[in-house]
Amino acid sequence: MGILNRFSDIMKANVNDRMERRADPEKTIDEALVQAREDLAEVKLETAKVMAAEKTAKSRRDDTKERAAREHERAGAALRAGNEKDARTFLASETKIREQLAEDEKSLTMAQENTAKMRELYNKLADDIQDMEARKSRIRATMSMADATERLNSAGTPKRSASAAFDQYEDMANRRLDEAEAQAELNRRRGDGLDELREKYESQSQETDEALEALKKEYGID
Repeated sequence: MGILNRFSDIMKANVNDRMERRADPEKTIDEALVQAREDLAEVKLETAKVMAAEKTAKSRRDDTKERAAREHERAGAALRAGNEKDARTFLASETKIREQLAEDEKSLTMAQENTAKMRELYNKLADDIQDMEARKSRIRATMSMADATERLNSAGTPKRSASAAFDQYEDMANRRLDEAEAQAELNRRRGDGLDELREKYESQSQETDEALEALKKEYGID
């Protein structure tokens, strides 16, 4: 019975111990579930065999017990009839039958113990499977929540916030505006100097022309 040979290991198996040594608890539970379901299927087959063996052992024990009882009754009947020799013969037969009965009792006890082990093992595996399935559901829900929280955290804390980016763009715009205004001021200053220079020479030319005309009149020159 392979499953009974592994009875002790299976009964000691602890999913928590394996989960502590693995980084992926859900994968560990999946692996444990596969093994537990395989063991449970084997347990069902072995349980049927053990129960059949127990039934056979019980029938054999009961039959041997009845045979011993019949030999005992025959020995009593022979003794009551005054036939001590026949009584001794029946008692000797009863003794041999009871030796066989002792062996049959041992076989039945062993079969009953195997049946009890199979039932204990079945209950243990069934409980483990139910527990692991529940844990797997909780772990999956927790992992989904963790993923969602990480996405929200990532969205809420970008490498550079939008406010910081707008501040930078606003500073750039202000610098460009300051530069443009400074350039305009320089242009205005250059324009004012040229206008003054033009007015200077235009004024001098006009004064010269007027003086020349006055001089021509003074000397009667047309």
